[in-house]
Amino acid sequence: MRPDNTASPGRAAPSITSRAVRRVVTHPAARAFKRAVRDGWWTVRGGSIANPPVPREVESILFVCLGNICRSPFAAVLATRRLADLGVGGVRCDSAGIRTTQGARPPQEAVEASAAYELSLEGHRPRLLTRELVEANDLIVVMEAGQLHHVRETYPDAASAVVLLSLFDALVTGGFERYHIADPFGQPRSAFDACYGRIDRALTVMLRQLRPSWPVTPGARPAQPQSPR
Repeated sequence: MRPDNTASPGRAAPSITSRAVRRVVTHPAARAFKRAVRDGWWTVRGGSIANPPVPREVESILFVCLGNICRSPFAAVLATRRLADLGVGGVRCDSAGIRTTQGARPPQEAVEASAAYELSLEGHRPRLLTRELVEANDLIVVMEAGQLHHVRETYPDAASAVVLLSLFDALVTGGFERYHIADPFGQPRSAFDACYGRIDRALTVMLRQLRPSWPVTPGARPAQPQSPR
């Protein structure tokens, strides 16, 4: 029997130095420092990032994220629900991804987190963002600053219709989160709950800003943010 501290064939045992470095970089204080540096950098860089005025007439909204399996599909189905709460009909909400994977599905954590809003992602299948989709929608809503730049640069004719959803979240005023609704993929359920809570808050504000351009059914109840159960 091989001693417990002996590396498996073909695998080098971690050196004392590499183990020490790993302990340092994963220490809570080191992580807090890295977050602080990241937030400071984004506070400075974010000064150049802003949303254009929302379009006067919006009959279709396309939500975009990276893989179209977690954030954008949830935002699309939630927007449909919130529009119904506002008494707004005839506005189409859809979603797409900048880089999709064939055969991908929303992870179980995404399905469970969306179910807390009484919404289902179980039947969702990712769709790739295309010029046809961009041209077919009045408003393009992305989740991260990098996605904002990518879509605006790839489709310059539609740049004035592309907005960053996180900028509508009034509870976050600076740092990395101001310019990102981070991807929860590969993380525990709590990360999906937090992500979807942010999408809900930001979406509610965005839709209220768009509301003057929509006919409202008399007697419709106002939209109410719904916390995950």
